[in-house]
Amino acid sequence: MQSEAGISAGHRTRKRADMSSYFFDSGLVLRDGRTNRLFAYNESAALVWQLLARTGNPGDASEVISRTYGIPAESASRDVAEIVGHWRSLGLLHGGIKRRKRETVPFAPEAATAPMPAKNAMRGTYRIRGCAFAITIEDPAVAERADSLLRAYRADYSGNARNVEVLSKPSGDLILQFDGIETVRTNSSAEMTGALFQALLSGIHSYDQWLAIIHGGAVALNGHGVLIPGASGSGKSTLGAFLVARGFDYLSDDMIAVTRAGQIAAWPIPLSIKQGSWKPLSPYLPQLESIEPVQVWDRVVKYVTVPSASWDVPDCRASIFVFPRFHAAAKETRLTPLRPLESLRRLISDRIWLGYPLRARPIEEFLNWLGQMRSYELSYGSFEGIEESLRKILERGHDT
Repeated sequence: MQSEAGISAGHRTRKRADMSSYFFDSGLVLRDGRTNRLFAYNESAALVWQLLARTGNPGDASEVISRTYGIPAESASRDVAEIVGHWRSLGLLHGGIKRRKRETVPFAPEAATAPMPAKNAMRGTYRIRGCAFAITIEDPAVAERADSLLRAYRADYSGNARNVEVLSKPSGDLILQFDGIETVRTNSSAEMTGALFQALLSGIHSYDQWLAIIHGGAVALNGHGVLIPGASGSGKSTLGAFLVARGFDYLSDDMIAVTRAGQIAAWPIPLSIKQGSWKPLSPYLPQLESIEPVQVWDRVVKYVTVPSASWDVPDCRASIFVFPRFHAAAKETRLTPLRPLESLRRLISDRIWLGYPLRARPIEEFLNWLGQMRSYELSYGSFEGIEESLRKILERGHDT
């Protein structure tokens, strides 16, 4: 049971009226209507939440936990007090700490902790997959990241183009305007970069709604998509680059866009390869040696430009999640199945966008989709065995 230092289980406790709960894979998913955040918990926490919603008495929950799991009453009371204290610390219960409401989408691309300012803002016309965008970015940090990834698509163009503007205000706010309509307001350059990419993605693919946009990369084999989510440093870009070099179709490196039909839409901006991955990837991507490194924020990277035909890869069905876990000392490659609840916890601990503000229907649709997905943790210390393992799972459609 996820917990933190709590309060006495004797206090009467009530959930906030703007909290929503969803029972998923024997566990619990909570939506905080104030902050537009999701939280996932195991089945014992789900039982406590149910009982608190029914009676408001932590003591009742302690008794049921003691009987259900066969643990001493004192231990059950302590566990319930801890989880209740955890929920109070998040402001999910009445009397908890109030959290400031987020004013923007809860998704951002991979970001450094201390962005380095760019020398110039960005202004130009870019043609991506036949779509033209007149882009103006006043914020230097957003301009630096966007220019490094979109530079290959800059073009002289005099026809009609969609206007995309990132405006900087004296207050510190950044405003994203798409064809003159404000869509996002935030004070975070990283979040604004993510919102900018989402806007371009929607303009290119013209879908009415996305099921989810997930921080991570994606590749495909014979029309079966492999989603590779992960926080910065997890090795997702390195793994994706290796698989592309081994014949997988490249779909994305920083954002996985999943449609409501469960298809992955291509977002094949240049592969971003960090300095630590140059040597292990060089046998598979020999062009890395001739690519000039650039510093983006506080990282040194090489951008591997992908063929323009990558944009024409048909949308493919999302088949499996692979959460990479690199260990230099690992002696073998291992794929370990994960339950849907564990996959959800990993996704929401990083960055995932299900719409803003969060609504019940998108959450339910996403949970239903995630519950049908196969998920694995990939633990590895070298590339040996990775390709074979993934090909077997995708081609046979079951664990091997």
